[in-house]
Amino acid sequence: MQGISDEKIDYVFMEINPSLVLKIKNKKVLEVGCLNDDCLNIYNDIKVIEKNIDDTINDIYNLTKDKGFD
Repeated sequence: MQGISDEKIDYVFMEINPSLVLKIKNKKVLEVGCLNDDCLNIYNDIKVIEKNIDDTINDIYNLTKDKGFD
């Protein structure tokens, strides 16, 4: 993903339902934060810590799709 720094911490907001924010450093996920109740409902199924950002976005998209979110 272009524009993500290797030296500082970046935040990626995923404005899908469920909504969440990813804390990124060195193109790897450090933390996931929920921005709505639907995210809280699937939070325990989100397994992306230490994954790269591209794989994380795909994993979260597929998880939300599998859980019936549109």
